[in-house]
Amino acid sequence: MKRILSFCLATMLSVGATSLHADPVTIHLAPSSDTAPLNRELLGSQYNFFSTPIRNRIKSEALIRNWQAMPVKVMRYPGGTWGDHYVWDNPAGSYFAAGDVNSIVTPQEFITNCRAVGAEPIFQVNTNIRGDNHKDLINPTKIEDIRTGAERAARWVREANKRKGWNVKYWEIGNEVWIWLKPEEYALYVVEYSKAMRAVDPTIKIIACGLAGNTGIFHPNWLKFPDDPNWSRPDVQNNAEEWNQALFDKALGSFDYVAPHIYIESGDGKMTARERFDKSNAMILDNEKLGGQAVWGQKFQGKARIALTEWACNFRQSVPVLRNTNELESHYYYSLGNGLNTGLFFGKVLEVRTIDMAILHALDDLQTLWYWPKKELAKDGPLDHPIYLAMKIWGGHLGKTPMQVDARNIPNVEFSGKARPSLYTYASEDASNVYMVAINLNADKELDLDIARDPKWSSSPAALTWMKGAALEDTNFSAWNGAAPLKIMLTTDSVPVTGENIRIKMPLYSMVGIIIKKQTAQANAH
Repeated sequence: MKRILSFCLATMLSVGATSLHADPVTIHLAPSSDTAPLNRELLGSQYNFFSTPIRNRIKSEALIRNWQAMPVKVMRYPGGTWGDHYVWDNPAGSYFAAGDVNSIVTPQEFITNCRAVGAEPIFQVNTNIRGDNHKDLINPTKIEDIRTGAERAARWVREANKRKGWNVKYWEIGNEVWIWLKPEEYALYVVEYSKAMRAVDPTIKIIACGLAGNTGIFHPNWLKFPDDPNWSRPDVQNNAEEWNQALFDKALGSFDYVAPHIYIESGDGKMTARERFDKSNAMILDNEKLGGQAVWGQKFQGKARIALTEWACNFRQSVPVLRNTNELESHYYYSLGNGLNTGLFFGKVLEVRTIDMAILHALDDLQTLWYWPKKELAKDGPLDHPIYLAMKIWGGHLGKTPMQVDARNIPNVEFSGKARPSLYTYASEDASNVYMVAINLNADKELDLDIARDPKWSSSPAALTWMKGAALEDTNFSAWNGAAPLKIMLTTDSVPVTGENIRIKMPLYSMVGIIIKKQTAQANAH
């Protein structure tokens, strides 16, 4: 599928000026030749099942309202790594079961929340456990073990869709199973699991675990089969090309989506916010992993699509790697800079038109503060995280189809020693409105935007929604369990739609969503 570059700014390197350029950025919007609809399921979130003092907040009305406001359109349960250690009909037998089993978020509670939010559910079936507890493991060298696991997965489909009537559409086979499986082994899992699950409900959509990039070496010493001389795997390392090719060669037709996981990690805690902001922008703009998904989407030639079931920007720079809670409020994971990085990342996801689903890791966590130790329980909640605010702008400023963007006079800025455009923008439309999201990536210079007016647009003022702050380090949090003055939040504004253009001044550290109304059919008739 030919990639439409006109509505992204990858083409703008040729027209970018120097960082000293004083002229406004001129933007012309036009209908795109790419008329395939944008899938709202790109706006997704993890939904982890286990119990902690904060975990029960994901069942609260306040959090549900936040999910609705984004809006979240797909949720994944039991969430990430937990998927291969979760026993759906015996949560107490799960390896990661925490605290009181009765307070774990059950599948029924998850479905109830999905319905309240208006989100499609994804269930991850276990590819690690063949019995009713985490000690009864599937031996990947034994087909009878794999088929036993497949039958357990099929029983969950039967329970959810036939007995409960939930009609869960999406079912993911495992999580990051390339940690312990070989490519041809997992392809066999997909064939056997899909066969058993579709026999129960042939309407379900199967998501297979993909691989976005070559892995490091894993040591799956938790998988031990002392009675099996064929099992000897102290080190596991997988190649993305071989992994995805095995699915293509051996399991095509047994799945509807392939699911890579893409994380941008820009450095360590010693970097300043500016250094991490710049390096993250460079990595996102050059991301070969994300571009590789376009290649695989083309290779599957309509026989399978891409479901990005995990993605995040600087996820590692979050609470689990820190033990001193006094460091958290100034940590980059909670900063405006990472919100802007994440907003840019999602725009690049939108450009890969073979990606149908994108699940952020993890909006439930972002809106309740982190949930790991009890002492980190926030006094009030949910609090808006900069990443949530960025995604809320995207959620409110996406039309049905992309538009062509011609942007000129974009000043360049240096990221990681290379000059790149300092403005990112994406436009889309529906029958009523034109939508545009713009991000000023230049931490030193304001940008003036001139958007050329289209005669078909209404003269009503264009509505603006801003996320901005005085510094990249700005957060919505102060000390834990103390007062929480909000330094950044979404603010609204408007500009007139008159004359020949729409003028918008973008401050440093800012992201804006723009809605321009079209003329009604009656107005056009006059």
